[in-house]
Amino acid sequence: MKGVKSKLIPLLSLIFLLIVSATPTVSAQTPKATVVGFVEKSYYDFATQSFQVPQGEKIEFKITVKVDADSPAPLNGFWIYLELKKPSGAKVTKWFDFTKENIGIGQSKSYSLKTGVTADELGIWSYEIKLYTSTKSFIYGTVGSFEVVKPIARVTVDQIIGYTAVAGLIIAGLYLIRLRW
Repeated sequence: MKGVKSKLIPLLSLIFLLIVSATPTVSAQTPKATVVGFVEKSYYDFATQSFQVPQGEKIEFKITVKVDADSPAPLNGFWIYLELKKPSGAKVTKWFDFTKENIGIGQSKSYSLKTGVTADELGIWSYEIKLYTSTKSFIYGTVGSFEVVKPIARVTVDQIIGYTAVAGLIIAGLYLIRLRW
């Protein structure tokens, strides 16, 4: 019996090691996630079918990071890479650190990316937003564009009051009161 036990222990140890090494750990798996964003302080022009930002405004993106429901792992910390390309061809790149943020499977969170970049050139700007894990492994990327336009002064009418009609009613009321006295 002693010979059988001495042969089984190494065999069981080998089987155990094979099972452990074949089982992937959650931390080694890349989360399946997406990011969508738009430029804050922009408005959509239906005539040109583009987002427009007034010249002189600071460019800020509002983004939503979503971990898919079928993701193999949550998103435990991440980086956002943003590249802006001006109409002149000049590029501005920024990294945003969200390594202390956690997003569970099937969940999403919204964030603000304050670039510090002023919309100083008129024309079409392009952008690229990329999502990376906390160790900077690429997960997802998206591209888009917006137009920087000259600021337009707008007048809006909040309320219209017929003050002459009201004043006329007051005067008529005072006249009737005077006639009765």
